[in-house]
Amino acid sequence: MSEAEYQMVRARLRASHIIAIRQEKVRDGVHWYSDYVLNLTARMLEIELSRTYRRGANPEDDFSAPLLISLLEDGGYLSDDGHLPMSRRPLDLDAATKEQREGFSAAIRGADDIRLPIIYVPRDGDGSTAVDATHLASQVKGIAHVVIGPSTDADYGKLSRECKCELVKDSPMALYWPTDSGKAMMPDSFFIPRHMAAEDVDEQLRQSAKRCLVQQRRLEEVPEEQTWSGVTALILDHKADDAQQSYEKVASANQTLQNKIRTIMERQADAASQKANADADHDAQMQQLKRQLDETQSQLHEQKQQNIAKDEKLRQFNAAKRFENDVDRDAQRKQQQDMKALQDLLDEQEKSLAELQRHYQDEIDGLRRSNAQYQEQVAQLKRENNELADRTFSGGRETLLTYGTEHDLFPGEVQDYVLEAVDEALRELPSDKRSRRSDVYSDVLEANRYRKLHEQRRAQIKNLAPLFIHPGAELFRELEKLGYEQVRVNNHYVLEYGGDSRYHFTTAKTPSDKRSGENAANDLCRFTQ
Repeated sequence: MSEAEYQMVRARLRASHIIAIRQEKVRDGVHWYSDYVLNLTARMLEIELSRTYRRGANPEDDFSAPLLISLLEDGGYLSDDGHLPMSRRPLDLDAATKEQREGFSAAIRGADDIRLPIIYVPRDGDGSTAVDATHLASQVKGIAHVVIGPSTDADYGKLSRECKCELVKDSPMALYWPTDSGKAMMPDSFFIPRHMAAEDVDEQLRQSAKRCLVQQRRLEEVPEEQTWSGVTALILDHKADDAQQSYEKVASANQTLQNKIRTIMERQADAASQKANADADHDAQMQQLKRQLDETQSQLHEQKQQNIAKDEKLRQFNAAKRFENDVDRDAQRKQQQDMKALQDLLDEQEKSLAELQRHYQDEIDGLRRSNAQYQEQVAQLKRENNELADRTFSGGRETLLTYGTEHDLFPGEVQDYVLEAVDEALRELPSDKRSRRSDVYSDVLEANRYRKLHEQRRAQIKNLAPLFIHPGAELFRELEKLGYEQVRVNNHYVLEYGGDSRYHFTTAKTPSDKRSGENAANDLCRFTQ
């Protein structure tokens, strides 16, 4: 973030009256974070859920919306989304009011602006649904609306006419995304794999819907001041500013004290200068008196009485001067004591200022280090989030493909299989004739950055063909880097791929001919790559 962008975020935070709360929970190696950022000015609450895993923890894909949304709903603090209520219960169109049905149809045809997507669950012929809509609505409350379709064909036809489009009927569930004002909402349908057991259908559909909502949420732009990291960065900056202001106040007070001490010392210097001038005048007077005394001594016999008077006068003058000198010495001692007290006070103030400066400097350095560490953690979390986002088959706003029950045995495996099939289909098309199919294939390969992972892994396995002739520790060490693990040794070696017991590969301990190593490598590629 640039300095200009940071100042804009800081100004919006001060003007928006934002309250931020973080709730943390740790259990079985999983660390949950629930961040609540409330903007009192915009009357908007941003909730962000995240979690991290310690080594050995079991990652979970499931999630549910926080309890706070239910409490806000019970308290009547959630406003309607357009004409659709914010509820943790599904909207059953058979039991819905006229206003609710009209709000649903207006949202579908684009006549009513809504913020949240709609999960539409059609009914089967017997009135049942493929997914538990009540359970699904409780899990996605505050994230999406769950609507159950009508039970009769007549009501379905009427509702489709009100929506000005054919609602999804042949799919067990569909997800309608909000669009620009005036445009009809387009559905994403969900289908049930043929091989899936009936008792797993509900769980699979609910997980698929939540996965789509999470993927779409990652694509949305959230203002920095509505995130926990933005609020924390501002708080740390405020603390540093407060510490800097406190230091400046103490420095200003110390400067004022030094100015006062400097003024006192200047006054004392002026007093010492005046005393020196007085002493000089006194010395001049003494010289004059001595001259007068010399003159009177030459006339002593004539002016004896005058000399006696003058001697008496001189004695009195000397006595007065000695008294004045005693007074001056006492005043000088007092001034020296005052100067020493002022110097001690100055030394104490300088020592206190130095300690206070070190304290505030340590606190400022600590805050800056904490801020730098926090920014590094934010950057690391963003990089991890981007890596996770790269694993999804995302093409802009809508998801191109959805994971089934098979998961990656190495990062990007399923995506590379699909892209490899697209690439092979593209190469089979005539190269001298352009077609819509070739344009779509080429666009998918380019948008998903086809890296030819399986082609690289097959080349690595084939390079190990000489080691298959006499299998040993070096071969199994290289295969372990590619995800193969030796699980059994009898008359043959048995390898397991990706920790999945479905993929066991058997190779002989001793070769049958010179081409046995090449054949074993090719068989392993065909079976697992």
